[in-house]
Amino acid sequence: MKVAGVDLSYTSPAITIFDSSKELKFENLQIYNIYQENRKTKTHAGNYGNVIVEEMPLWTSQEQRFDIISDWAIDKIKDCDVLVLEGYSYNSVGAVFDIAENGGVLKNKLYHLGKSFILASPGAQKKCFTGKGNANKQKTVDTFIEKFGVDLSQIIGLSDKYKKPIDDITDSVSLMYYGYINHAN
Repeated sequence: MKVAGVDLSYTSPAITIFDSSKELKFENLQIYNIYQENRKTKTHAGNYGNVIVEEMPLWTSQEQRFDIISDWAIDKIKDCDVLVLEGYSYNSVGAVFDIAENGGVLKNKLYHLGKSFILASPGAQKKCFTGKGNANKQKTVDTFIEKFGVDLSQIIGLSDKYKKPIDDITDSVSLMYYGYINHAN
């Protein structure tokens, strides 16, 4: 059974896929990220074995941006059996409407493909992965390192293990983990 965790941010979405017939270890995860470079960060786009970081294509409108992201995600998850997306946080601030629209485009495409998905609340998936429902980004990254013995920043070539896109990737891993523990066993 293939389990996918989809962290659908609109600047650095990430997907982790795991075939549950294998042992749950880093080498058996397939991790994808599509990253929007800005003046503060570099994409470090490349193929790092089972971690693939792509640079997001240029877009001219939010609608096109969301379409690019959802097409990218569908391409990765279309053959998965269990799909876990992060539900919305009640404390979200900032660009909440853009976040919701981005998620809505993917959900609509999944609907048209006849694919069902699980919405995991941020607290539930964090508690499942880290043991703490209100875990921050650092705790999620640190838990990933503890569980899998891998520092993604070293693989991708970043100087800081808490820098983007590491936190988005580890969020996708925690969503996959939630789906594996609660729906694939």
